[in-house]
Amino acid sequence: MPTLTLRGAHIRFVDLRYEPKSKSVYTKVNFTAVYSKPVRDEMEWPELPEGMPTADLEGEYTATKLTLAPNGLEASTIELEAKDMGGFSVHRVKAKDDPESFEEELRFQVVTPDRHAAKKLATYLEIVGHGEAQLKIKYNAQSAMENDAADKQEKLISEEQANDTKLVDKDAAEGGAGRPKTRAKAVN
Repeated sequence: MPTLTLRGAHIRFVDLRYEPKSKSVYTKVNFTAVYSKPVRDEMEWPELPEGMPTADLEGEYTATKLTLAPNGLEASTIELEAKDMGGFSVHRVKAKDDPESFEEELRFQVVTPDRHAAKKLATYLEIVGHGEAQLKIKYNAQSAMENDAADKQEKLISEEQANDTKLVDKDAAEGGAGRPKTRAKAVN
């Protein structure tokens, strides 16, 4: 089971939820961390193109455990059972130490079913605040078989039906007999 190690991590916010069907409580922890080359390589993510302020990244993973170790305050390290990790995005933000330059940060969520997560996280935040930490998350990598199975799923419509739909849409766009055209009228 691989471990994703992130530096410069901190908790952005915590979201406590109740699931009525299963009558269970779970916590979503929203993190920010440095979007470094080792992280990009591990997760097979691209660099953020120049001039682009933000981008969503692929990946939803089953996680099993997270460890958050604050820099210089190792006694405040917390471990939580984890369930899912996802919602990844990269953001270009002004650098903290030089307002004239930019750095890239990774934002994402980890869901924990740990019954005591909210209390542990509240205690952590009281001590550490937004101080930087090293975050380690054990997760299950998506297998090539899962991706292949998704690619081989039975198609709901044939290629011919899909092409017919494209032709109708194209005809409508050109003012033909496809879908009726509508016009918006400005109202003063």
